[in-house]
Amino acid sequence: MIINKEKYTSDVIIFIHILKTGGQTLHSIIEKQYKNNYYIKSPYWMQQGFSQYLENFDVDEIKRIEVLRGHFHFGVHKYLPQKKCRYMTFLRNPIEQVISFFYYTRTRKHHRHYKVLNNMTFDEYIKNENFNWTTSNVQTRFISGNKHKKGDFETAKKNLENYFSIVGITERFDESLSLMKKKLGWNIDYYKNKNITKNRPNINEISNETIDIIKGKNESDIKLYKFANKLLDDQLMPEGYEPPNYWSELIL
Repeated sequence: MIINKEKYTSDVIIFIHILKTGGQTLHSIIEKQYKNNYYIKSPYWMQQGFSQYLENFDVDEIKRIEVLRGHFHFGVHKYLPQKKCRYMTFLRNPIEQVISFFYYTRTRKHHRHYKVLNNMTFDEYIKNENFNWTTSNVQTRFISGNKHKKGDFETAKKNLENYFSIVGITERFDESLSLMKKKLGWNIDYYKNKNITKNRPNINEISNETIDIIKGKNESDIKLYKFANKLLDDQLMPEGYEPPNYWSELIL
């Protein structure tokens, strides 16, 4: 973390990094934009709660925060003294997100579920209720701020409408970046994809039965993903423009 003591801003960007949605790539881009200012990457999981985590910083340090990024749920703005917090995030096709997380975790030896998932098939993982926290409406949980409610779509939708300046779409990464450049004044010449999951099956290689199970467990995420695409269309396209039909190319 770098502190620029000469700079203060009342705005803070809060980037909710949802698992396997392209957040690591965006993180590398954000770091370049704010490399001279106060940027905080939170711990991977904050078991003790975000308010307790902020106790590690004094008041002046907290006031100088310009960007906050991590795997936390909506609501952390309540713990920040800045006058204005602007949320941003990326959402992904829920089926792709579930597949990617499973196969990515199986390659990460230091992940707490590395051994367990390497002793399970993907079908077993999807059907195991102990892993609902990664297989059932994950994105809705993050955006609604409700970790435990299975599908609080309406709250998540309202949060996107009222608190998020930018909602990117993983499958439309370049379009999303163009919006960020415009709204945030970022200078992005190029970027390199990070944390790409290798050795994973294509979505078309997953059985129809398993796809149906994933769909059934992610009804809220599917609705939220479609709504987020509409938000992106509205911000990118001039009034009256009819965007292409993305759904013809996506299994949802």
